[in-house]
Amino acid sequence: MGKGDIERETIFHIVVMLLVLFIVGAVVLGVNSLLWTQQGKLSDTFEPGKLDIYNKNQEGGIGNLIKFDCSQAAYTLIIDKPKFYYKGAGKILGFILLLDYKNILFMGRDENGNPKTIQCTPDDSGEKFECPQDIIKFELQGVTGVTGKQVFHVTAWTARQSVISAAGESGQTLFNMMDSYPETYMTSFDAVVDVTAKCKETKCSELDIIGCDDENANNGDCYWRSPWDISWLSRCEVCPSFTVCGDYDRDACEKCAIPIANCRVSTLGGCEPI
Repeated sequence: MGKGDIERETIFHIVVMLLVLFIVGAVVLGVNSLLWTQQGKLSDTFEPGKLDIYNKNQEGGIGNLIKFDCSQAAYTLIIDKPKFYYKGAGKILGFILLLDYKNILFMGRDENGNPKTIQCTPDDSGEKFECPQDIIKFELQGVTGVTGKQVFHVTAWTARQSVISAAGESGQTLFNMMDSYPETYMTSFDAVVDVTAKCKETKCSELDIIGCDDENANNGDCYWRSPWDISWLSRCEVCPSFTVCGDYDRDACEKCAIPIANCRVSTLGGCEPI
């Protein structure tokens, strides 16, 4: 066997080994290799990182921007005023957000239930787009078990009418969108969220002092926090579940179930063990 044959055989074995590792890795990780193939078709027009959000959390997710309205049968996920920006030249930029959850796509909508198109305009340099900080809502119709810690995957797409229409079709999936409109895909954002906790946060934050006290009387989820008795700092907050009395503020110490059973307000206005 000649030297050239040995080199070709070696290269062949390396390629086969890499292919086997790819398939095994995909099976072990539960990754759909076809989806990887679809992602390879995505357009180079919008490079990763060009569209991003200033006010993400330190880990790079958007869980800090997520709220949940759980007052109806179908929960509503809310992205609360994300601060988008886009680095690139042009006259105008418009895009939509789609939520991929449990292999179902949900359209981002405005307060009136219409598809939400985020329109951005370039700054004075013409090289960077500033976008309005709006609320985007996703009504999670048709899914169950939306409780506890969940992972939500939000994707951004250029706001062509054909894309908006396709995204709103019943039964639409992320795989089909990538297959049909790869050139309009822009980027994605992930959020790991404790839905149960977010439901309580949203409910409490919308209550005035009377509603907050009523809610506290019913189940102890909320309490009215009034630091230094200053009205403009006062608001309704979720009762935390700390195990140490000293971690509670004065108001929570007096009104939330855990500290009521184990703690008391100290002479200095804090919270201490009974």
